[in-house]
Amino acid sequence: MTINLLASARGATRIAPLLLVISLLLPSAAPVKGNVEAGTLRVDALVVPYRQVSVSFPVGGIIEELSVREGAIVQQGDPLGSLEHKEEMLDALRFEKILEKRQSDYEATAQLFREGVVSDEEALEKRIEKEIADIQLRRAQAALERRMLHAPLTGLVVARMHEPGEWVDPGTVVLEVIDVERVYAQLMLDADQSARVELGQEVPLVFPTLSGLDQVVGTIDFIDPRIDASSGLLRVRVLVENSKRRLPTGLSGIAHLPR
Repeated sequence: MTINLLASARGATRIAPLLLVISLLLPSAAPVKGNVEAGTLRVDALVVPYRQVSVSFPVGGIIEELSVREGAIVQQGDPLGSLEHKEEMLDALRFEKILEKRQSDYEATAQLFREGVVSDEEALEKRIEKEIADIQLRRAQAALERRMLHAPLTGLVVARMHEPGEWVDPGTVVLEVIDVERVYAQLMLDADQSARVELGQEVPLVFPTLSGLDQVVGTIDFIDPRIDASSGLLRVRVLVENSKRRLPTGLSGIAHLPR
């Protein structure tokens, strides 16, 4: 028994240095950035816009003004530019004056009708003339408005395709505006991975190439029910608040899903 124990001790002494060398050669597990728990399932994530709108005029014409450039922050409803609109503006002014006259005639006739001086037919005729003038004015104002460009959302102007003096056809994209207050982290999951997610679930995200931001948490906002035929993957979008605009679109990151 004493001999066997001695032999085992000598063997352990020879093996220990070998185990040390092997342990030094093996790569150690990479640390998880931020507070994400180890053992989660890591999935590639790509930051995409929450909303992106192509802005165009509904009618054709020569661009008279574009008041914003790339990089401008705009609020929904802000004026962005206009086509030449002198004729439309004059039409609106003309019908505004016509309406003033028709309104005055109607009020005078209505007073005479109450006094029994004019007939029902005369009072009705003046009322109809006034209503027609009102319709004509609103049509002229609508024609003028179609030559104006307004921001469809609060966001960032990321592209300006045309300049004043250029002719544009109806529907030609003039500006691109994206919502920068929120973004999506888009994931492409296989069938096994998609079984681990559900709407409203919180998902930790890390962005290794972005310094100073260890981790953000988003919420699953959309799970595409369709599987892409070519890749066999399913699209999932995680909504992330981005009020400080730290996450640019196109940024790659890693989402951590439960195993």
